[in-house]
Amino acid sequence: MDNLSKSLEAHYLKGEYAEAQKLLLANKDQFDLGLFHYNLGTTLMKMGNFAAGRYHMEKALKAGYVDSKVLHNLSVAKSHLSVNDIGNSTNPLDIVLSFSLDIPFSLYLSLTLVFAFIMLLLIRLKKLTRPYLMIVLGVIVFLPLFYAGIFLNRFNFAMTLNDSPLREGPSQIYGELTKVKAGSKFIVGESQGDWFYIKSPTSMVGWIKKDDIAF
Repeated sequence: MDNLSKSLEAHYLKGEYAEAQKLLLANKDQFDLGLFHYNLGTTLMKMGNFAAGRYHMEKALKAGYVDSKVLHNLSVAKSHLSVNDIGNSTNPLDIVLSFSLDIPFSLYLSLTLVFAFIMLLLIRLKKLTRPYLMIVLGVIVFLPLFYAGIFLNRFNFAMTLNDSPLREGPSQIYGELTKVKAGSKFIVGESQGDWFYIKSPTSMVGWIKKDDIAF
């Protein structure tokens, strides 16, 4: 692993980003998943691919690699992308969902453990004795896990890595409504064959080809 890291760093410092990318992809299993996505995203951003950079930074966060470097690179990637996506929606639910996606599951788990510790402490100190209060607090304890593990999983979030046509229907024969810019994030609903229906934000409602998006 040390030799691999040194080789990767050497390519990076020499500006040999394509070689660094190949090395990362060929040795993906050697890296922690979050670190892999961070390194690949950073390399792609150096190559000018900010859409793929954003995608991999968000994957790094989802994998639990929470670091100021990831958050910084994600911010840089977004600043280079002029996109109209769920993060810029005026719909309150879209805004909440977009924000929630930037929070790794490990943080929701940590929050649940903190709430559970507080509840047990209150019980031990006999500050919490009424059964109905215990039930209410018990629900609150597991609310972060329910939100992250069940509620968020009801939505299929996707992103375009290249500019992609948005069509009126699930086929090339339908008219093109607009172009979905690379790096745009949205929620998809039903699928028909090789096509997915973008259902949110409302400014992007239409059909997009499956091969043009990444989940």
